[in-house]
Parts: sequence; C-alpha cells; structure tokens
Amino acid sequence: MEEFEIFDDFLNDKMTFEKRLGFEQQLLENPALKLSFNDYKVALELLRFQGLKNEVEKSNKEYQNGKESKFSFPIIKIAAIIIFGLLTFSTFWINLTEGGDLLENVPIAYIEPNQRGNAEEKQHAELLYLTKDYEGLIKLYDSSNEPTEKLEFLTAMAYFNEKDYNKVLELIEKLDLRSKTNVYKNEIEFYKCQSLIGLNKYAEAEGMIQKMEDTNPYKSTFDWIYIAKIKILAWKESFF
Repeated sequence: MEEFEIFDDFLNDKMTFEKRLGFEQQLLENPALKLSFNDYKVALELLRFQGLKNEVEKSNKEYQNGKESKFSFPIIKIAAIIIFGLLTFSTFWINLTEGGDLLENVPIAYIEPNQRGNAEEKQHAELLYLTKDYEGLIKLYDSSNEPTEKLEFLTAMAYFNEKDYNKVLELIEKLDLRSKTNVYKNEIEFYKCQSLIGLNKYAEAEGMIQKMEDTNPYKSTFDWIYIAKIKILAWKESFF
C-alpha cells in the first residue's frame, strides 16, 4: 500500500483500531512521516480552495495536447505530488492565488501582551498604540535616546499597521539582538512572517512558520488553507 493510501485510510477512518494506534505511534516516532502526513493534509486543502481540481484537470488536458487519453490519474495524488515538488512545472497555478488576502485575513491580531516589558514610557507608548496614533508613536520612538524594548516593539507594530514592512523587519532585527529571552519572542516570529508576506517573500515566510516552535501560541492560528496558499505563492515566487 502506498504512503498516500495509508494517509487516506487514516483520515477517512478506514483503519482498524489496532492499525490506527500503530500509525499514530509512527507519527510520534518518525518526524519524516509526520512531515509527509502534514503535507498530504495540505494537499487535501488545496483541492478545496479556488478550484484546484478543475485547474489540474484543465492543465492535464492541455498537456495531452488533444490526445484521446482521458484524465484518470487520481486528483488527490496529483495534488500530493505537487506538494512534494515532484510534478513538472505547469502554468495551471500561475493565477491560482494572490497574496493580498493573506494579510487581509490575518488569523490573529496583536493587542497588547499584558504587563510585559519595562515600565518606562509604557503608559504613553501603549496609549498611542491603542488609539491608533501610529505616527505619534513613531515620533516618540525617533525622539527617544534609549528606547525601551516595549517602545521598540510597539513601534514595529505601528509600522506594521502602516504597511511599512521593511521598517518592521528592521526593528525586529534590533529586538532579536537584545536577548534570546526576548519577552516579545512569540509576536516577533509571527509578525516577521506577516511582514515577509507583505513584501511578497513567501518562501521566507513559509520557512518562518516551519521554524516556529509549537509552544508559540501564534503558530496554531495558521490553518491548513492559509499554509497551502503560502506554499503555492512560494512556488510561484521561485519560478517568476
């Protein structure tokens, strides 16, 4: 039985209780198998959004160039092969998706990590941020000789809301250099990823998500469709 068929049986409750327990144990013990299984689930989501199935069928017919052979290879296996990067590049995904909606539909929004950071400048900076006075917050940062970690981070968030993603990354780099135990570590990872998406650097954004530890609560906000779109955009980025 092929690996894809095993995954399909598991997801569709076609396994016996014993086989299901055995497969779950394999997922715990075999990181490579778990990665393949996760990619397979992404493939399933790819079939569900923006008409990938129709696009694959259309692409196959165009590839056959008028031959009489019918499209019979299982759609899900084609999608899975796409995920694993084994399918010869075809133009069917060129207009499949765009990146704008990824930022419009951010799965979680930063408000304020309660009581984290130094007290200095805290009240003023928070007030400016919460009232959406991003310009005022940026001016406060620029006028500060020694900005605190709190002010630096909130300023990065101000630039994010102003869609100045290069400035976000610049400030995040400074925050990264402060300490390995940065109190904003989780937010930094998440908004670095979002800023990379804003700059159309989808491959780097995908890499950021993969590097996030499971303990980062922001990671769980990325659903499979969101990740699938980033994967497709990363592929498009690599070819154009």
